[in-house]
Amino acid sequence: QMIFYRPIRSSEYAIITQINLSRVSFDDQKQKYVFEDKEIIKSRIKNIFCGKEQKIDDGKRNSYKTSYKKTRVSKNEILIVNEFGFTIDTQSDKSHHGGIDKAVCVYSQKYYPYFKNKYDLSLSECAFGENFTIEDLDDSEVCLGDKFQCGEVIFEVSQPRQPCWKISSVLGIKSLTALIVKEHKTGFYFRVIKG
Repeated sequence: QMIFYRPIRSSEYAIITQINLSRVSFDDQKQKYVFEDKEIIKSRIKNIFCGKEQKIDDGKRNSYKTSYKKTRVSKNEILIVNEFGFTIDTQSDKSHHGGIDKAVCVYSQKYYPYFKNKYDLSLSECAFGENFTIEDLDDSEVCLGDKFQCGEVIFEVSQPRQPCWKISSVLGIKSLTALIVKEHKTGFYFRVIKG
């Protein structure tokens, strides 16, 4: 099994937050990934977030460790992406989070105003613990197996996110996890297939 490592240097990080995340497919004849001619789906990465493990005590259960709380990566920070995602990002509960098929968690910026308008929830950035907050694209517009290029990195949509109780626990909003599922606004995961 091949492991792909892609260093993203500080000068490229500024570019990665401004360029399109564009759908691509593998051209057998050319033996490389190419931008799709017919239906090019593009999105912009608004922010990238990474986090370290923290201990959370919500006052309702025993304290637990989670890497849910993430901070925005500054534009001059050097990032490294490998098959497990960003090397500075951690996953605490590896039986349910992270791994090759859940390397990068993606969430649409469109959903933040949706929850504000419908449920009067004012959510801070990265409220859903995502690595990428993307613009101009949401879950309804992607399919499993869709491939997107960002710089030289190729990502593939691997699975929808399955929200767990920690979303409600960390944010202190009892019904939030259930609302995300009910409204079909869960986000999705990328695997890294080329770096």
